[in-house]
Amino acid sequence: MVEPASGLRVGAGYSFSPQMNTYYFDGAKSIAAGSDYNHSAMANTRLITLGMSYNKGPLMLAATYDQVMPNGADPRLPSNIANSPNIREWIVGGKYDFGAIQISVAVGQNKGGAINVQGVSFTTIGKPTVDINSWGGGQGAIIFDPNMNFNSYMLGFTLPINSASKIFSSWTRAANTGTTKAHNNVGAQDGYGIGYQYDFTARTDIYVATSYATNPGFIAGTTSFYVVTGLRHRF
Repeated sequence: MVEPASGLRVGAGYSFSPQMNTYYFDGAKSIAAGSDYNHSAMANTRLITLGMSYNKGPLMLAATYDQVMPNGADPRLPSNIANSPNIREWIVGGKYDFGAIQISVAVGQNKGGAINVQGVSFTTIGKPTVDINSWGGGQGAIIFDPNMNFNSYMLGFTLPINSASKIFSSWTRAANTGTTKAHNNVGAQDGYGIGYQYDFTARTDIYVATSYATNPGFIAGTTSFYVVTGLRHRF
């Protein structure tokens, strides 16, 4: 990370092996990629990441770009992926502090697959669950699929109550724009969240938040709900 100008930070990274469970979707099924590091600069899944942020007064802007390249030497690599573009993901966003309220917005796009996803399947009684046998078993995973494309949107608000506490809320949407069959009945995913934070000190706070999502994991007709709370200290 470097700071070429006041308030501007720029960073870049390259990984010869991201160490994330990786899968190929050949149009009909997901195939687990090799997970061992091959001690080679090219014969592994590789990741490029770029990012920048700008802060000045009440304004904050940020942008990121990620690209994942498959292991071209992996004998499990399907031809539909070997002959397609890499996974590409970008996000741009910003926040402005109006004093009485802070407003955040962001937009993004994925093409050729997704990074840090989870697999979702259905139980024998029809309820959705994280599939422990696909896409990382609950861990973040990389999925290559030339037909997996989606756009993402976020709108958030932070409302200070006083100098020590605030309420925050957000709406997120991931809208499918591809033709992937990686999930049955693919639809748009919407998430709604609200929470409360109380600051004990400048670096220690407690928070509670809840979220509700429709079509989580791009599975049409499903919903998810969770509540989280925690005590956080920044060292």
